Amino acid sequence: MKKSKILMLLPAFLLVGCAKELSPEEAGKVIDQINAKRAEEPILEFKLTSSSNENGKIQTSVAEFSESKTYFHVQSSNFERWAYLKDSKYYVASKSSYEGTESKNYWEFAESAKTDFDNMIQSTKEQITSQLNSFAIINLKAMKDEFAEGVDADFKFSSKGDGSLIITLDYEGKVDGADATLSLKGVYEDYKPSEFTMNGQTKGEPSYSEGLSLKVEYSVNPSYPDLTSYTKLN
Repeated sequence: MKKSKILMLLPAFLLVGCAKELSPEEAGKVIDQINAKRAEEPILEFKLTSSSNENGKIQTSVAEFSESKTYFHVQSSNFERWAYLKDSKYYVASKSSYEGTESKNYWEFAESAKTDFDNMIQSTKEQITSQLNSFAIINLKAMKDEFAEGVDADFKFSSKGDGSLIITLDYEGKVDGADATLSLKGVYEDYKPSEFTMNGQTKGEPSYSEGLSLKVEYSVNPSYPDLTSYTKLN
């Protein structure tokens, strides 16, 4: 009881983390600022950690990319790939495991063959940078179509200052005739995406639940595979 009384006496701004509520018009201006910043300054180093949950089945992945460090790394439950520059040579290494069988391979390129290295990893680089940019560039209509289709609720907005935007959507009601709940939150700091979470559930026969969590960091510390246990393929 004493703890509850103390909490009741705390100033409101301490309890909400100093975030100021924004109107849709005010939020639109912040969104324009964030999108303009991202168009002017592409993100060239990041670590994107993601987790999805579909009816209790969890999948996690990590994607790291640094243009200046010539380093790229992706990892999921049964696959891992690196592309990097080390000791004046370029490497691409892959490790995969399916049905108890593990495969480890790598490719090595001299400076004269850097074009081959770039071509080999281009499609994967485009995939992970596209995944980041789908959140870095804010499109509310696309966000709602992707994560809240058919939900009769509007986004709410708040901000903690320049380059900050918090987007939320909470809903409890009917979707396609079934009872459903949805909670969505996107956080932007320093004009860049910081985290995104989505949790939804539909009750009925059968019931269905899904969740998504993304976290972005903007520094990458390269780590490299031990190639002594890999097979060279070129």
